[in-house]
Amino acid sequence: MSTYYGFQLSPDAPRRTPEVQFHETTMQVPCGEYSIFSALRDGDVTAAETVVYLSLNHGSSWNTGKVWYVPIRELSRRLGMSTRYVRSTLDRLYEKGWLSSILMTNNKKRYQLVHHLCDDEDVPVDHFGKPLKFAVPRGIGGPFERLYLGEISWKACLVWILLKLHSDWKTGETHPSTTGVLAKLCRFGEKTIGDTIQELIAAEMLERLSKPHEKSVFQLFPKPQPVMDKAKKAKRKNYELKTDGEHWYSHNRKYRCCRETTRIEYRKSNGKWHPLSDHDLYRMPKAIRRDFDMAVEVNRAILSASMHFS
Repeated sequence: MSTYYGFQLSPDAPRRTPEVQFHETTMQVPCGEYSIFSALRDGDVTAAETVVYLSLNHGSSWNTGKVWYVPIRELSRRLGMSTRYVRSTLDRLYEKGWLSSILMTNNKKRYQLVHHLCDDEDVPVDHFGKPLKFAVPRGIGGPFERLYLGEISWKACLVWILLKLHSDWKTGETHPSTTGVLAKLCRFGEKTIGDTIQELIAAEMLERLSKPHEKSVFQLFPKPQPVMDKAKKAKRKNYELKTDGEHWYSHNRKYRCCRETTRIEYRKSNGKWHPLSDHDLYRMPKAIRRDFDMAVEVNRAILSASMHFS
């Protein structure tokens, strides 16, 4: 048995990272040309700037790029960086155009992310015509949750996300690669890459599938949700959710989803609404979360169509 980051690990210890990510909840991360990853590859941003950007993205609305309020001191605690270093890193992201700030009524600042640093017509898109992005698990076992708990380093978190970017998004199996290629993608030395790979394997977030003499192939954990059988998917009931124009409401009226930010809230016994934590999101009923997800997708399609024909 060995000790790793304060935890006792043994071959038969239960997996700290779930085998499969819970439900469909993921963090949407912009990718492709003009994204933070292409800037990192080209040396226009540092690895530290990239992980600070991704941490802000972890607590933001994909539609607007607006980040939920987080103090610099709390951000530094989560990332395991000094407050001064995080502040200087944020300043550099401002200077390079990846970040702006929104002053709130209480004189506190919220951050606004730029998903792709280019003109609108140059934004890379997927086969649906939407800005290019990929899904990173969030909640129990997600890379940022493991980082915030102090179970992995910020460098290991970044390497895991880059492996996810260069993987089969349906299975979580990484593309064949070498330490040298990974080093160029994240601007680390090859020794650092080797150390972070071993760190992720020890944390049970990676499993090596390739043989020693072959290019490295890993299975990422948690794995993506298996694709639902089409016949089963067709049998699912879809409901038209009630709305007041600003929120969709679940049929039991205990949950609501903001149309603008897609943030989900829970109504407590005193009648007041409170935002759900990442952990609570995974505990809410699957059917309600599914209905909210479908309502968001339909709303996005309507907005996209209206902008196209306006």
